[in-house]
Amino acid sequence: MQAGVEQYCFLSSNTVYPPGDNAMSEQDATGEFFNSYEVVAGMKFFSEKMAEFFSTKAHYPMRVLIARPGNLYGPHDKFADGKSKVIPALIKRAVSKENPFTVWGDGQDVKDFLYIDDFVEALVRALALESKFEVLNIASGDSVRLQEVIEAILKLSGNSQVEVNYDKSKPSMIPVRHIDISLAKEKLGWVPQVDLETGLARTIEWYTSSSSREN
Repeated sequence: MQAGVEQYCFLSSNTVYPPGDNAMSEQDATGEFFNSYEVVAGMKFFSEKMAEFFSTKAHYPMRVLIARPGNLYGPHDKFADGKSKVIPALIKRAVSKENPFTVWGDGQDVKDFLYIDDFVEALVRALALESKFEVLNIASGDSVRLQEVIEAILKLSGNSQVEVNYDKSKPSMIPVRHIDISLAKEKLGWVPQVDLETGLARTIEWYTSSSSREN
């Protein structure tokens, strides 16, 4: 506030939640993390606490919004090797007709994927809240197995006949992640509008047209 900053938004992560099969609500972040994500989750959790401090304890407090997204995807994502997350990486390989199609893990990981337009819509609404301090899950609320995502991407990219090999010797992600979005629905009057298949189709279309322009 002393510098004229009245509001701060911190984009956190659903990795701040502990392992578990239940749908994680905002109060379930306890400081326990999935072992493979202890560093990134720990940094996000620490940053959340610092943001809360500037909202509730600082001499010049400011309004703070902490958003915990699902796994975001969509056009303009990072598709470059070594930088891409799971969905853009899978799309790039599917569009290039990679065969056999090798996937790390067994494909049974359960994830919450949210299309970027839905996230932005929710975030804009959340920033308009008058709350002094707010923590919100912004996700689809409808988790799916990675195998289903892979099958949908291959189908939508015209590559459904490819041989898919699951390499169980490779590390996988958090086995199960369900996210409770009831608070966002209540406070924002918001529900996701883009289902997974539609979002994947839009992302694949954007990627293929962008790749064509670049070539």
